[in-house]
Amino acid sequence: MIKGILFDFDGVIVDSEPVHHISFEETLREFGITVSKERWFREFAGTGSTNIMETLFEENNIQEDVDKWVMKRRVNFWASIREKEVPIKKGLLEFLDLLEEKGIRKIIASGSTEQTIKIILKKIGIVDRFEAICGVESVKNKKPDPEVFLLGVEKLDLEKKECLIIEDSLNGVIAAKRAQIQYVCMESPSNQGLKDCSITIRDYREFPVKLLEDRE
Repeated sequence: MIKGILFDFDGVIVDSEPVHHISFEETLREFGITVSKERWFREFAGTGSTNIMETLFEENNIQEDVDKWVMKRRVNFWASIREKEVPIKKGLLEFLDLLEEKGIRKIIASGSTEQTIKIILKKIGIVDRFEAICGVESVKNKKPDPEVFLLGVEKLDLEKKECLIIEDSLNGVIAAKRAQIQYVCMESPSNQGLKDCSITIRDYREFPVKLLEDRE
C-alpha cells in the first residue's frame, strides 16, 4: 500500500519552467546570451541554476563569478514569481484532497532551492499541505543521483516500497529508478519521447488512483 508520495516541483506542482527560462534570458542579456525554448526544455529544465550558468559561461568564454550571477538570476526569478501568476498542474488541489482523505503523506523532493519552493507554495496557498521540503540544499548530489528521494523516504520514515514518486524530468526518472522506488511520469516539454515511463499522465486528472490501493 502506498503511504507516501514524493513530488518533484517544477513541472509537477507548478509549471514554472517558462519563468525560469525567462529569468535566465533577462539575467544574461548583457552578455548577449540567448537560449531557445527548445534547447531549454531539451537540455536545461530541471538541471539546476549553477549547472546551467556554468555551461553557458563556458560556451561563451565568460570569466565571471558563477555564484554571483546565479544569485542575480534567482532574484530576477523571485521578482517574476511575485508579479505573475504561476499556473499549478490541473487537478492538483483535488489530488491533494484525495491523498489527505486516504491518509497518504506528502513531501517535495526537488532540485530547486527550498526558499524558491516555499515562496511559490505560499503564493499559491498550499505550503502547509506538505510535511517537508527536500531541496537542493539538503543533499550533496543532484538528480540523477537518487539522494534527494532517499532522503525524502527517510523523512517520511517509510519503506521504499510504500512510496511513489511523481517526476517530469529525465534526470528525475533516472534518480527514481536508481532509488528503486516506483514512479509516475508527468508529461512535459522536457521529457518528450521518454521511454522509461510505464505510466505517464498529462495532469492529475489522469492519475491512476488504483496505484494507491492495497496490493497483494
